[in-house]
Amino acid sequence: MSTASARIRIARALAAQRGESTPREEPGENDIPHGLRALAAAEGIDAVCAAAEELLRQELDVLEWQPLLGASIVSAALEAGCTAAPFLEAACTYVSLYFQELDEDVSRCRELLARGDTGSLGEAAALLRRSLGALER
Repeated sequence: MSTASARIRIARALAAQRGESTPREEPGENDIPHGLRALAAAEGIDAVCAAAEELLRQELDVLEWQPLLGASIVSAALEAGCTAAPFLEAACTYVSLYFQELDEDVSRCRELLARGDTGSLGEAAALLRRSLGALER
């Protein structure tokens, strides 16, 4: 999924949530967390994981977001239930880039990702969600 495709899917999900047949415009950066939640309702968790992963990978190339915006995007995908390994890998990279106070949790998350089984991926997602939740307090 390309970044443009991810944003288009998010825009469509937000439009559907508002009862509109077509999106008015591409979502702004601050609309992405809410848009991921709308995408989860419209298309399911796999769509959220793919969109969030693509957005994070693009962000890691250009570094335009404010760090807490990226954290809220990661959190929105995790809250939607995303446990896909590629998304979690991108999320760990993003979190470790900006939030060194979470390095221990990110290291543990990467250990769990290396196992690769479904239980470990769920545990990694839960750990990352708790860690990011602590930032927001």
